[in-house]
Amino acid sequence: MEPDDGKRLPMKKKTGVAILFSGGADSMATAIHYLRQKRPAALLTFYNGAESMMDMAKYRSGLLREKFGSLVTWEQRDVKDLFHRLAIQSLEPDVKKYGTLVCCGCKLAMLAEAILFCREHGIRELADGFRREQIYYPEQTAEYMIPAGQIARSFKVSYVHPLYEATDAEVHRMAAEENLPPLALQPSCLFAFNRIQPSAKIRKYVNDKLPAVRAFIRKRLGSLK
Repeated sequence: MEPDDGKRLPMKKKTGVAILFSGGADSMATAIHYLRQKRPAALLTFYNGAESMMDMAKYRSGLLREKFGSLVTWEQRDVKDLFHRLAIQSLEPDVKKYGTLVCCGCKLAMLAEAILFCREHGIRELADGFRREQIYYPEQTAEYMIPAGQIARSFKVSYVHPLYEATDAEVHRMAAEENLPPLALQPSCLFAFNRIQPSAKIRKYVNDKLPAVRAFIRKRLGSLK
């Protein structure tokens, strides 16, 4: 669906894909989806300042590298400053205005850094493990994904959700077929399991944060020239 320190290896610009990678069942399945197509997959894990057990993502990426070899790269990037700027320093007024949507702010910080990674490496496709069965997470609703896809496209990156219609059983079967453990071993976040009902407030929250996201990306891209 598209509403609109691992070793870094050279990527094939026309076929490579970057993946938001926690090491959980969904991001593992997303990586498998592309690796089965023989597409180089750059797995990106992000530290937001409120997470522990970050080594779990590296470990899970290592399992994929053992299976698929040099098609797999992994990198951890720090997003805590942008996350704080988008979601933490305004947490109290945001909760009063929009509800508890801090996870959308976190995902926007990850998205910004992932877009920059794609631009740095000539990658045109960015993917995640979002699924319709999990729309109790605000960032996995259309209200988040549509504007997120739009800002990615404005920077010439296609942001896609290839397993959005997949079921839990299908996701776990993909790992089992590759003899990979389907366990959801991934970093733990202080704000995890923030479940809410989809609402128009999600889109309003995201739209309120996008100017800062856009300015952050433009500033960083300018420094790369």
